[in-house]
This record gives sequence, structure tokens and C-alpha cells, in this order.
Amino acid sequence: MDSSIPFVAQTWLRVYHALPRCKLPLLRLDISLTLASFVYLTCVRFVIPFLLSNFLGWPEGHINTSLASASVVSMFHSVPLCIGLIVAFSTQKYSPIAKFDEAPTWWREFADALLQFCTGYMVYDSLVNSCWLRWDGERFQLSDDDYLFLAHHFMTSFYMTSTRIIQAGHMSAMICMLLGELTNPFMNFYMIGGLNTALNCCMSQSLEKLYATNEIVFAVLYNIFRVILAPVFLIPVTYQLVLTKKGRENIPLPLALFWSLMIYGVMFGSASWIVKCHGIYMEYFAQVFESAGEEL
Repeated sequence: MDSSIPFVAQTWLRVYHALPRCKLPLLRLDISLTLASFVYLTCVRFVIPFLLSNFLGWPEGHINTSLASASVVSMFHSVPLCIGLIVAFSTQKYSPIAKFDEAPTWWREFADALLQFCTGYMVYDSLVNSCWLRWDGERFQLSDDDYLFLAHHFMTSFYMTSTRIIQAGHMSAMICMLLGELTNPFMNFYMIGGLNTALNCCMSQSLEKLYATNEIVFAVLYNIFRVILAPVFLIPVTYQLVLTKKGRENIPLPLALFWSLMIYGVMFGSASWIVKCHGIYMEYFAQVFESAGEEL
């Protein structure tokens, strides 16, 4: 493999090329890495509860152990994905309306691998962490939140897959992926902390401090990315998709409009977490200022 290709990209490409090709019958679209990612993440999902119970003392079979395991798997997805996306953006000129063939072959395969990996996670998360857990033996007991969750995963999977089908607009999906996933490890560690605290076991003073530190870091980062950076990056994306000549040439207008709708849907769908995070850091800073005032 060409030594000029970054190590991270080489690692992804080795996995990409090692898999036997599996294509959707009508579209002739390769889904090998999508399926492999689904299997890999599902296996990790069922190994993590064993590790949490036997090595960290989490109660076996408890719902909080199961939920924490799902958060761990989410981090197994977001960390390598974000590293890959950062390398991808650093090695190719950014254009949310570019065609795949404007990039070198190795980069096109690298980007395709990242899109498939993320799609595989969406399939895993929908089937394992939603449908499977809601099956009571006769039917799926899905709540309104579950339907919203599944709708989100379907739309993001459709977005990523459609860029691969038309061979254009992939960077618009990739920037959404990066902005959405960069805070994922902090968010899931925050959720694990809440689950662990509720169990009132497996805790130590240092772990409590780590959870508390992560909570404020997560809250600040989440709102920086969702309130400030997301509009800065994604509003120009929708402009280029819908209103520029190249955008209309490379991407069918109905598809561009649907992508834009999904982008803004996810942005506004973050409102409840934005409010929650605002409350977290405002409470923290109020306590800091109060303590400082008492010392004075």
C-alpha cells in the first residue's frame, strides 16, 4: 500500500479490502463493511455486560448494566469513526457537493468505509438496542421516543447510503457525522456515570470526581458543537446543496431538499439536550462563583 496514505486510512482500507464483496441485488451497492460492522458491534454489545459484571462489579442482568453496555458500544463506534473522519477531511479538499471521482481511489474507498461503518452502527442500534430490547415475545413494545429514535436512524442511514448511490455529496454527510459524533464519548460516559451512581455500587472517590468532571466537559462541548459549530458548518452545506449550480448538477434537487430537511431536523431535535446541558454548566458555574464569593 502507498506509504503516502496516512496510517489511519491504511488501517481502514486493509479491513475494507479484506472483506468478501456483498452487494445489494438491484442497486449493486457494496454493503460488506456495513454487515461486518453490524456483526462486530453486536458481538461487542453482548461481551461488555460480562466484562462489567465480572471485572467491575456491575450487577449481572440489571437494566443499568445493559444500558451502560450500549453506551460503551456507542463509544466503540464514535471514537474510530471520528479519528477516521478527521484524517479524511485533512487529506482531501472539503466540498459538501463534490463527487466521489474528484478524489483519489484510496480516499474514495476510505470515505466509503467510514460511511458503511456508521451505517452498520445505525442498523445495529436500531435492531439490537431498540427492537430486540422491546420485544416481549409476541410484539414490539415501542414508545413514541423509540419511534423517533428509529426514524432518526433510518434518515441518517438513508442520507449516508444515498450519497454512495449517486456518488456525490458524501462530504455533506461526513461533516454531519463528525459534528454529531465528536461529543459522543463524553455524552455516553456521562450516561454511564448516571447509571453507575443510581446503582450505588462499583464507585470510588476518584471515579465520582471523574464523572463530575466529564459532566461539565460534556455539557460545555455539546452546546459548543450543537449551538455554535453546527449552524456555522451546516447552513452553508444546505446552501450549496440547494442553491448553487454545482450542487444542482451533482445532486438531484429533491434529494438535496430532503437531505437539508434531515440536517435541520437533527439540529432542532437536539433542543432538549441543549437545554439540559445549559442547566448543567450554569449550575456548575453558579456553585463556583458562590464558593469564590464565600472565600472572599
